[in-house]
This record gives sequence, C-alpha cells and structure tokens, in this order.
Amino acid sequence: MQTVPAFTETELARRWNVSIKTLQRWRSEERGPPYIKLSKAIRYPVDEIVTY
Repeated sequence: MQTVPAFTETELARRWNVSIKTLQRWRSEERGPPYIKLSKAIRYPVDEIVTY
C-alpha cells in the first residue's frame, strides 16, 4: 500500500501563518486547497498544496 505525504490541519496553518479556524472556514465555504477527510481527521496532500 502506498501512502501520500500530507499535512495535518495544524501543520498547514503554521506553514501558511493562518489560524486553524481560517482553514475550517475555507472548507465550509468550499474555498482553499483540496483536502482529504479520513473519519474526523483532515489531511492536505503535499502535492496539492504545492500546486495550489
């Protein structure tokens, strides 16, 4: 099984210097970078972040 490197919500917020609430708002407004939802966990694939 192959795994895709991905940022957690906290890691991406720190990397972009935005709050976690901002990322959550973007998701609710269907804005921002593509993400994957695994049960309750949100992950942002690294290749998608670089492209975005």
